[in-house]
Amino acid sequence: MRVSKAATDQLPLQRQTAGAESPPKVDELKRLDTNKDGKLDRTEFNKSTRYQSADDRQRDALSRAYEAAAGNSGQIDTDASFEELARLLGEQQAPAETSKSGLEAAYESVKGFFGNVFSKMRKAASDFVDWAGDQLNKFTNGFFEKFETNVVREPEATGPSVARKRLRETEADEKEALKKLTPQDREAYKAVASQVEADPATHMTLRNLLLDGRLPGDKDLAAGKSLLANLSELAKQPLAEGIDRKALLADVIANVDDPITISQRQQNTCGPTTGQLMLARQQPSEYVRLAAGLASPEGSVQLQNGDTIKREADWNDRPEDGRTLGNRLFQSSLMEYANGKFDYSNVNDTRKVKLGPVDLDIPGLLPNEMVNLAEALTGGDHKIDFSIMSDRVSRTFREALEKAGPGCEVPILVNYNVENQGVKSTAPHYMLVTGFDAESGMVEVSNPWGREEKISLTELQSHLIAAMPQA
Repeated sequence: MRVSKAATDQLPLQRQTAGAESPPKVDELKRLDTNKDGKLDRTEFNKSTRYQSADDRQRDALSRAYEAAAGNSGQIDTDASFEELARLLGEQQAPAETSKSGLEAAYESVKGFFGNVFSKMRKAASDFVDWAGDQLNKFTNGFFEKFETNVVREPEATGPSVARKRLRETEADEKEALKKLTPQDREAYKAVASQVEADPATHMTLRNLLLDGRLPGDKDLAAGKSLLANLSELAKQPLAEGIDRKALLADVIANVDDPITISQRQQNTCGPTTGQLMLARQQPSEYVRLAAGLASPEGSVQLQNGDTIKREADWNDRPEDGRTLGNRLFQSSLMEYANGKFDYSNVNDTRKVKLGPVDLDIPGLLPNEMVNLAEALTGGDHKIDFSIMSDRVSRTFREALEKAGPGCEVPILVNYNVENQGVKSTAPHYMLVTGFDAESGMVEVSNPWGREEKISLTELQSHLIAAMPQA
């Protein structure tokens, strides 16, 4: 702060040319407050003529007077402190002896000055960070803010006693339903039931598929076999060593009955799991056919585009991931297929990407890889509609939302930021849009974490990276 000579020359803090120094008055001291904030800080005090014209010993005395009047606050900011400073200055007819050395006094003076400077710098830096964060959120349409969603359903386990009761209650209904099947389909049903009858919950799920009219079911995309026929094949075919038939049957029956039982758990396989969800919803028979091929001794099966997926050598080498046998088998194979020329490690949960002389471990899939996977699984064409940090719903995504439903689900990639730590908690995550209510503006999604959610379209759009609807 600059204090003009015209102002300071008229203040009693200046040194007199003759006689004793006249004691300053409070209102005259307040005139040294050049920034008019009602406070006399050390910088303003040090610019007074009296201080500037004093020698080192006299400046020490003036500094002690200021510090004594300022007290803990470090500055003259109350009427009482102004009055005390005026009194102390009036008593200084001659330089007072100090109990501190000149070096100590100088240190205290410098310490107070720089402490004030650094305090202001910290405040300025904090204000800048807050301002920059606000500008970032405005510029990015809230892309880095916390993602707000509503979980509406998660799978509910059925206990053995409840399942047995349900089986007893529906025995007659099962017999009537079996009469409507062809002899070949009845045999297929019995083959599957014989493998799962020791598991009441899976047995009940199989029967529910029959009673709900979902068996024999849809046809697969290869040989045109029904869902029931493919389940029967899986119940009888040879399996690779280490694959438990009953556990695998339990998985695939649960998955086609309620796809939300498909989950990535602790693995970074949201892309392949989203592909699983879409296939199980749209083409359950094809889903079972692929599972049977991966579980076979050969460990391979052909997709609709002519490509082949294979069982990964380390598919079952990470049991701590929390996934079921079927999910682990499916997701590792789809991840290896979708990442193209890169090598996926199920154990490390990453793929090796060579960047010059450096090998990088990269998790997840890119949007173009997700499109390739969706097309290979379902036999349909998909496209990418990028929409990162935009506040406008694109025409392509709007049209896809209006059609969203059975057979027209839409894979999407969003910034699923749940930790609310801005850029530091960016979390790209694939999900599957399964429906849209235009009246309420709520989007229904299947989250590959194993749950169904509802998200407002505004919230979804602000975090959307890309959508991959049917072309």
